[in-house]
Amino acid sequence: GEEEEEAEADGKEEGEEVEEDSEGQSDVEKEEDKPRLGVLNDRLHPFRRPQAPLDFKSREAVEMMVRERQEGGGARVHEKGGVRLAARAQAAADRIREKREEMDAPVEHPGPRDPSLPTHASLSLAEAQEKLQALGRSVEEQAALNVARRGAVKAAILHAWEGYKEFAWGMDELAPVAKKGLKWFGLGLTLVDSLDLLWLVGEKDEFWGARDWVAADLDVSPQVHVNVFEVTIRVLGGLLSAFHFSQDPVFLEKAQILGRNLRSAMESPSGVPWSDAVLGEARAFAPPTAPDSSVSEATSIQLEFK
Repeated sequence: GEEEEEAEADGKEEGEEVEEDSEGQSDVEKEEDKPRLGVLNDRLHPFRRPQAPLDFKSREAVEMMVRERQEGGGARVHEKGGVRLAARAQAAADRIREKREEMDAPVEHPGPRDPSLPTHASLSLAEAQEKLQALGRSVEEQAALNVARRGAVKAAILHAWEGYKEFAWGMDELAPVAKKGLKWFGLGLTLVDSLDLLWLVGEKDEFWGARDWVAADLDVSPQVHVNVFEVTIRVLGGLLSAFHFSQDPVFLEKAQILGRNLRSAMESPSGVPWSDAVLGEARAFAPPTAPDSSVSEATSIQLEFK
């Protein structure tokens, strides 16, 4: 009798297992097959329509998401009395449409502005005197203080520049304690990056001395693996700024060659610039050790390439 009861129990268990199999999968298997975030979303929003992973490499992918929410899941959630996703999807569609119109609009590049002309509203003499009196200083005292401050800033700049000239001329960086130059890319990063600063503080002799090094010794097509962001903001930006101030064609010629060598970074499939390049091959790529581009780096190089 006991054997018959055990067989009967086993039969029931087998029947239950068959019943589970007829439905496809057990509850545990179904839960295991779901992505963890998907399970959480289903519990929080039981009426939300499942969304396929989006490919943000194209505008079409974003527009597809908005259409799906407008035509399907968004409307159903609205009908069920949940969050007003349809209205939010419409607002998102409007924002995307505005962005597309903004991106497709022709870009106007105004001519160079005279840097000596202020663009902000100037204070009247009476307003300036009133502000200075509130600080307890006369106009003459403030003028003297301004001169002293400018002198201190310029002295610090020249101290750093003289150290670079003496111990690291033509090198990328100066190690101030060791008093020696350091090579990173071999592009004279500090020298080129300082050209516009020398011009702005009135050190024209130092500027033209650095210009001679650029003309004779700066090679912008070496067989060197470089970081696109660093070379763009420091070397390409430095050359373009120096040309803007001096109008010396040496700077423009070097900038054009360097820009062509870096331009392949903009030709990635995603449109997000690649992070690295070999200048001598005019070839950009994502290194296998760090294949992702930094958002800050990719967006910080737009000015130079405009």
